[in-house]
Amino acid sequence: MEKIVYTTYAVNVFWFTDGRHGYTMKNLNTGYLLDFYGPLLTGRQQEALDMYYNMDYSLAEIAAEFGVTRQGVHRLILQGEKRLSEMEKALGHAALYSAAAEMLEAFREAETGGTDKADALKQAAEALARHMERDANGI
Repeated sequence: MEKIVYTTYAVNVFWFTDGRHGYTMKNLNTGYLLDFYGPLLTGRQQEALDMYYNMDYSLAEIAAEFGVTRQGVHRLILQGEKRLSEMEKALGHAALYSAAAEMLEAFREAETGGTDKADALKQAAEALARHMERDANGI
């Protein structure tokens, strides 16, 4: 299985091909949001998204587990993804956590002597500025 990785605006999108079905796309940002907001979804949405993103089940496998059609599972996943995006847009906890992790990593790098302290502070400030800019733009 060939794996091609594209990174755009803090979202990793992976394209997989197995030679039979062409390319399929999984937005790994949804898996990240699931970690933050999963408990706020319905039990069925949370289970379907967990199986799809974290356990790498196919739509057909999830459909067999739930006793519904692939289209039903697809609709359930889309509804869950939409709800996760809405929660992140309203609350911003995942973006805040990501920005804090970037800042912490920059400070740790300076502490271990990996970079100049001024560089580390600059990196942390840039990470914070990126987060604040995303908030100001409503992203």
